[in-house]
Formats: sequence, C-alpha cells, structure tokens
Amino acid sequence: MAVMLPGEVSHLLNLLGFEWPEVNEDKMFDWGGRWVSFCNEVQGPRGGADEGARTALLENRDAGMEAFKKQFYESQDNVMQVVTDLGSAAGIIGGCLFVIGALVIALKIVVVVQLVALAIQIASAIAAAVPTAGASLAWIPVAKIIAGRAIQFAINFTIEKLLA
Repeated sequence: MAVMLPGEVSHLLNLLGFEWPEVNEDKMFDWGGRWVSFCNEVQGPRGGADEGARTALLENRDAGMEAFKKQFYESQDNVMQVVTDLGSAAGIIGGCLFVIGALVIALKIVVVVQLVALAIQIASAIAAAVPTAGASLAWIPVAKIIAGRAIQFAINFTIEKLLA
C-alpha cells in the first residue's frame, strides 16, 4: 500500500522546505513486475524459435535458406540477438523500477522520521517556554532547518547513488 499524502499536505510540506516524494511506490513495483514479465515472455519463445529455425535449416538446402540462416543467426542485427537484447533490457528496466520503488519508500521513511523528530523538538520547546521565559522557542526555527537539511541530504544521497 502506497504512502501517499493529499495534494494539499504535500504542497504544504514542500512550501515548508520538506520534499515529500510524490511518487506512488506501488505503481513502481507494478510496472517493474510488468517489465520482468515481459522479459520472460520474450525469452520464453526464444528456444522454440531457435529449434524451429535449426530444423528448417537442416531439412532444406538452397540459396533462400542460406539467406535465412545469415539473417537469423549471422547478421549484425540478427533475430536471435535482437530477442536476447530485448529480453535483457526488459529485465534490467524491471529491476531498476523495483530499486526506484524501494528508494522512494526509504525517502518517505526518512521524511516521516525527520518530521516526527521536529514535532518532538517543537513540543519540548513549547513545554519549556514558561520556565525559560520563551527563550526555548528560539530553538524551533533551528530544529526546522536541521530537519530540512537532513531530508535534503537523504534526497541528494539517493539521487547520487541512482546516477552513479
């Protein structure tokens, strides 16, 4: 189940300097699964096509079959290589979508943890306001900046790892 905030809350967090990832991680996992399924669908018939082509080549000998063999197996963009590359690419795309979905979940957890820590610091500053004659309230903007920087660090770290 995706952790999604209403658009207004997400917008408010962004205005306050907290970047809430608005990506639906469930959809990322769903699309990753679709790409992996497509990989299996592409790779599955590959063996049958190879077997059928070899049988046709063994049972028939002429110039047309030599041209078929060259196009099917030996040319630079031969059928078997295209099918193999397509299946590999689909599997890689699916895996990347799974990783991105996991990173989105991790970023959302970081944001929630930082917001909870900020709420605790604000509550303790308010509770200490009377004994400190309001001086503890000066800590609230500092706590907000620290929480915002921690979230920004987590986002930048994730982006760097994705691009590396």
